[in-house]
Amino acid sequence: TALAALALSNATEDDTATAVPPPLPGDDWNAAARTQFVDDCDEFIGQEVVAVVDDVRPACECSYDRMSQEVAFADFNAVWSSAEVEESDPTFQAFMSEFFSCAASP
Repeated sequence: TALAALALSNATEDDTATAVPPPLPGDDWNAAARTQFVDDCDEFIGQEVVAVVDDVRPACECSYDRMSQEVAFADFNAVWSSAEVEESDPTFQAFMSEFFSCAASP
């Protein structure tokens, strides 16, 4: 699944069709995309990491900011809003690394 694979890891087949976030607005990193990403990240990923991350929003904000410095927006957006992505995808791997790094930072 997309970068939301973390959120989908426990989803049933019935849940999968509605568990993928919509594409982020725009064609480059921007404030509206950041706002939507943080909201979507909180909704889709927050449910799955609640046991290890008390407040996921700061990790979502941090990971968006870091990803905006590392990868092209179009590449990130394609993976984030995709129903299927390979876990070996470099953008997926970068996001997972940044998300958990951000979550571990106070």
